[in-house]
Parts: sequence; C-alpha cells; structure tokens
Amino acid sequence: MFTSCAQPNAWHGHWQTSGTPNKASSSHASGSPSSAGLYYEQYGHETTTYIVARIAGWESDPARRLSYFSQAPDDLAFCYSAPAVAVWGSAPGLWGYRHRIVAVLHSLHGGDADAVLRRREDLRQLVAASSKTTPGNDWKTGFLIHAMGDSYAHVKPGPDGREVAYGQLVGHGFDNSVKPDHISAHFDTYRKYVTNLHAALAIHGGNAKELNRFLDAGGKAANIPDQSGREESVKETIQAFHPFDEVPFTELTAKDFDSWKHEIKDVDSFLRDLEKKLR
Repeated sequence: MFTSCAQPNAWHGHWQTSGTPNKASSSHASGSPSSAGLYYEQYGHETTTYIVARIAGWESDPARRLSYFSQAPDDLAFCYSAPAVAVWGSAPGLWGYRHRIVAVLHSLHGGDADAVLRRREDLRQLVAASSKTTPGNDWKTGFLIHAMGDSYAHVKPGPDGREVAYGQLVGHGFDNSVKPDHISAHFDTYRKYVTNLHAALAIHGGNAKELNRFLDAGGKAANIPDQSGREESVKETIQAFHPFDEVPFTELTAKDFDSWKHEIKDVDSFLRDLEKKLR
C-alpha cells in the first residue's frame, strides 16, 4: 500500500472528463467522483484556492498548480483521503499513517475551541511561509491549504456554542444534521477561511476590494429563501467567480496532471514534520 502511495497512480480531477479538461462547470460532470454530492472538497478546496490565489496576486499558472495540489488529498483518494485511509489504515502497523492523514492532513483532531483556533493560525502561518518558497514546494503548500480549509470545515458547535473539531476515529461521517462540509450552512466560517487564506497568500497586500466582492456574492447566495437550493446556489456562485473573466484549467491536459501528481513524494515524512509544528 505504501509503495502505491509513494507515487500516486490515479488522478480523479474534477476538471477533466474523458481525459480532456473542461470549464469549471464540468467539475460536477457525470462520472466525477464527487458528482453525487455537494461537498467542501470540490469548490471549497479546488475552486476557492484558485480564486483566492488570483485575488491575492498570483499569476494564473502557479494558481492552477496550487489549486490542483489543494484538492489532491481528496482526489488521490486511496492514498490521502480521510475515508479511504481511515479504513485500510486501521490495520495493525498502519495506525500512525492513519492518524497523520486523518488528524493532521484533514484536521480531524478532536480539539476543543482553543485548539481549533490555534490549528487555524498555525496553518495560516505555515501556508504563508510555504507559499514563498520554490515551486518544488507547491504540493506541500497545497496540502497545507487543504489542512487549513478542513480546520474550518471539520468543526461542530461545542457545549458552549464555540467550535470544536471532529475526532479522528469516525470524523463527521455520522453527523448529517450539522452538514460540516456544506458551505451554505456555515458561510460565516467559510468567510473567515477565505479571508485568512487571502492573508496567507497575499502578494503586495492582496486585493481587499475584490475579495469582498467575492465574499458578498457568496453570502447573498447562502441567504436565498430556497433552503433546498441554497448549497447549489453557493456552488454555482463560487464556481462562476473567476477573477479577470478567467476559466482555470481549460488549457491543461491529462499529461499535465500526470506530471504534477508525481511531484507528491514522502507525504508521511511531510506530515510527521507538520504535526510537530502544530500546537
């Protein structure tokens, strides 16, 4: 299993169908691994990362790479997704890797409200530091962004109403009432995430006006009267908001994705080091 994870052998990217990347709307095309559900993993990670990076001053090409790698922990599912590793990582001798994937990479650490705030701030600082390094660290920055996004998504109200994190044993798999991955149900939390991600990625101060325009559009969609269509409305609003009228990934091919995925190496060592840096 670890041999297969050393070099991921499958990319289930939401931007490509039958090997050809399409516009952002194709991310929910038939056959996409996540087309059956409206979850944070799709537009909460991949599309949000691209948009925020562009608003923060990144050029389109590095923003595409960052977006790809921020989604990779969910799309390279067997090796790095919480549901898959939680199952096969429960075998004897694999618990350590399971812990690092579930509790560290996907922020299902089970901490109290103060631990949640510390985790978010630690990851914000780590994303900011990592994003200033060489392109060879793009996958690490993307993984850090994924962990940061999940530190906002994978929480629930505690006894005093403050946010506490889900634990690593079962995550939020049995908590459908809170819908932690639904942005429309927790838009204020999503707003905090986007604001802090922008701060972490900001080049030359970022673009507060454009950031507020993006968040205002999402906030309006999250407050539409139709409860059943609220999440779909938020999804469409986020996916339609491509700065400077860009549509990411239309010029990329399956060959590009295949090349990028092979940059991801020594994930367990990376997560071991990351865990030491998290309070």
